[in-house]
Order: sequence, then C-alpha cells, then structure tokens
Amino acid sequence: MVVFLLQVLIMVLLLVIGLKVGGAVGCGVFALLGELVMVFLFHLAPGKVPLAAVYIILAIGIAGGVLELAGGIDYLVSLAARVIRKYPKLITYVAPLVTFLFVFGVGTSNIALSLEPIIADTAVKAGIRPERPLKATALTANTALLCSPAAAAVAYMLSLFANHAITMRKYLLIVLPTALLTTLLLSTFMTLKKFKTSDKEFMQQYQAKDAEQGEQHFSVTTKLATLVFILGIALVLLFGIFPEIAPRMLLHGKMTAVPNDLMVMLLLFAAAGINMAFCKINPGKVFATKIGSSAFGGLLAVLGPGWLGSTLFDNPHNLVLLKQLVGSIVTHNTWIVVPLIMLASMLIMSQSATVAVIFPIALSLGITPLFLLATVQALNFVFVIPAQPPMLFAADIDETGGTTKYGFIVPGIFTLLVSMVIGLIMIHVMPV
Repeated sequence: MVVFLLQVLIMVLLLVIGLKVGGAVGCGVFALLGELVMVFLFHLAPGKVPLAAVYIILAIGIAGGVLELAGGIDYLVSLAARVIRKYPKLITYVAPLVTFLFVFGVGTSNIALSLEPIIADTAVKAGIRPERPLKATALTANTALLCSPAAAAVAYMLSLFANHAITMRKYLLIVLPTALLTTLLLSTFMTLKKFKTSDKEFMQQYQAKDAEQGEQHFSVTTKLATLVFILGIALVLLFGIFPEIAPRMLLHGKMTAVPNDLMVMLLLFAAAGINMAFCKINPGKVFATKIGSSAFGGLLAVLGPGWLGSTLFDNPHNLVLLKQLVGSIVTHNTWIVVPLIMLASMLIMSQSATVAVIFPIALSLGITPLFLLATVQALNFVFVIPAQPPMLFAADIDETGGTTKYGFIVPGIFTLLVSMVIGLIMIHVMPV
C-alpha cells in the first residue's frame, strides 16, 4: 500500500511540475518521465498507450492548422461577427450561441478570442453591460468544446468509452442537448442578473468607440477550403451518429462499418491533404498555427498522463489496492467523483489531461460511463483560478471594468450545476 501511494504521489508531483514548467506540453513530457520511473524504478509493466486518441488529435491539429493557414478561421470569424452585429439587443443570447456553433465545428475554444472584441463593442453600442455577453460567451466556449468531435478531450473520451458501448451518437445525444440548454439558461441568468445600477445608467459614462467594421474580403480558395473542412467534420458527425450508413470494410471475412476513430482520421487527413494541395500550404508552418500548436499540446496531454495512468492504475496489483482504498466509498457515493474531477481540472487546467488522469480511474472503480457523461462539464471547473485565454481576454477587452478575471465564479458555478442537473435528466430520458 505504501509503495502504491508513493507511486501516486510521484505521478501527481510530476503532473503539477510539468504544468508549471510548460503547460499542456510540460504536463505530457513530465508524465512520460513518470512512465520511465514506473517501469525502471518500480518495475511496472507499461500500460496501454492511447494511440487512437493521439492519432485523432494529430488529424484534428493538421486539418485545423491547414485551414488556419488558408484563412478559413478568419473567414469563419467574419461570418460570426456579421451575425453578432445583426442582433445587438439580443447580444447576450446571440453571442454565446454563435460561439457555441463555431467552437463545436472547429474544436477550439480560442475562437472566442477573435469574437470578444466584437461582442464588447456591440454590447456597448446597444447600451448593454459588456460583462453580460462576455461572461456568457467565455463560459460557453468551454461548454461547447466538450461537445465537439474535433476536440482533443472528446477524442480521448470516445476512445475510452468505446469499450463501454458508448458511441459518438450516444455521447452527443446526452452531451449536446445538455450543453445547448445550459448555454440558453446561462444567457438568461446573465440577462436577468441584477446590479446596483441599471445598464442604462452604467453605460451613460461610456461611449462606444468607432471600431473598424470594414468589410473583409476572402478569396474563393479560402471559402472552398473552409467548405472542405466543414464537410469533413459534417461527415464525421453523420457517420458517427448514423453508423448504419457508414462505409463498410471487410474484417475477419465479414463486412462491418469502419470504426468511428478510423473514420475521423481518414476524413480529417483527407480534408488536410485536399486543402494543402489546393491552397498551396507550406506544411512546415502547420504546427506553428494556433490550432496546430494547441493540438500538439493536447496530444501530449493525452499521451503522457493517459499512458502513465494506464501503467499505474491498470496494473492488477495496484487496481486491487485502489479498490480496497476507495472502491467501497465510490461505489456507495458515486457523486464523490464529481468534486475529484473539478479539483483535478482546476489544478491541471487542461480538459484533455484531466480526462486522461481521472476518467480511467473512475471507470475502473465502477463509475458508469453515463454518469460521467451527465457530469462531464465538471471538467470546466477552471474559472476559480482563471488562466484560460477567453476569460482573461474578456476581462482585458471590457473597458467598462465590469468583467473581471475573478468574476466568472458565480456564473461558472451556475453553469456547472445546471449542466449536471440537465445531464442527469438526459441519461434517463434519452434512448441510450
């Protein structure tokens, strides 16, 4: 037991040090250092390498990075800005929903960074406190990310849940409507939130700056590259939700549907290849893009902690000790896993790494995948120690001073509680 606890302590220390030294990349690299310690020092057999998730994240990063170099991300942002500016009085509802759509499609919450200046400017001109839509948008970006098939954390979760009969269709049936309803309720919460002064009185002291709203022009090539990427994501969703229409392959003498993880890789690599050739993209620049570098960090954040966690907790002797230590507590108090996920996400500050560390343990202790789906938004307990770019930038961009970096706690807790209540209802009413 002492040796097992020492191994767990080493794992936690290496993850914390890695995060402090180099964020998601550091977390992955130091976790791999921990893998070496477990094998060489403690003589544990290496666990299962999460290769499927790594390959999927690689495909996502390359396809998204190529799209970014082709100007497709800027084009999508321009489309989103057009919608946001079209309905200024409904900004607290429109901005989060538009952000949700684009984060869901592209698989990165950082797309909110490009929209926040537009949101703040539109809110001021409409006489609405910018903090209402800005807080709702920043929190929604994280909420939407856990629905996206192009997100690293989702890729890893789906690879874990594949062994528990949870397909992309079942995942989205629970998580997507839960997230959308949560977003609408969060917007309502921020709209109805009371302040000491009315929005009209508060905004009288501020004048909207004439932000540049010149029409951006994008080439046909950029628009076609965006269409190719969106088509790839759309086909991933289509075949994932309706596997009966997915392409077939011959396996062990029997025709069977191409597995979803393989389908994601094939379609996104195909989109990347088409756009790379069509737009004459320099492949050497792909991982220098925001999406490419983010995917690379996510890849390591899954590879390192996922492999280390498998080595440590899938070891038969350690698994017995773990169940003896906390198994009965977790079995009779399933909810205890929620604060553990929240605490891990707050400290690790990476959804992918938190999933890689906590979810395999939870599954091995008998926590059902459906319960993890219902409470999946606990992975977004990152607003207590604000370090994520959308939250920090929202505070910087709000010249009225209403949005502060520590002002996300109340709406953030509201978001988590609402999402869990809705999620627990969904797993009982949805046909999964």
